[in-house]
Amino acid sequence: MLIEPITYVCATQNRVDSMKRNFDKILPWVDRAIIVDGGSRDSTKELCLSLAPKVEYRFREWSDSFCDQYNHFLYGVDNGWVIILDDDELPSDEMLVGLRQLVSESDHGENYSVVEFRARPISEGQDLGASNYYRQLLVRWTPN
Repeated sequence: MLIEPITYVCATQNRVDSMKRNFDKILPWVDRAIIVDGGSRDSTKELCLSLAPKVEYRFREWSDSFCDQYNHFLYGVDNGWVIILDDDELPSDEMLVGLRQLVSESDHGENYSVVEFRARPISEGQDLGASNYYRQLLVRWTPN
């Protein structure tokens, strides 16, 4: 059975510390990452380049639209699944451990092609518990 790849995508700007934290936690669970940088003046670019080829750095001048920034990653994905996270979002261990099983159980998108996850807000380092906010974070790439 063909195993579909998982690509982590993130739009960022001047958040190198968040990106370091995210890379440490997320990269072991995905096949690659595409980072769309809006013109950071910190060392975000250097960090991404140091992790190549697993991390692909893409510059796109910030246009005050997260949608435009995130859509830029589409030029680098042509198969598999995409996990879309903001630079200030940190997935749980349970979520990351379950990614491969979710991809496998989707049967190449026949059973489902989008997975929503429940948010757990953190304030001043304290987990505030599960919220009623769900977000589509894992999406199967399809042409069109």
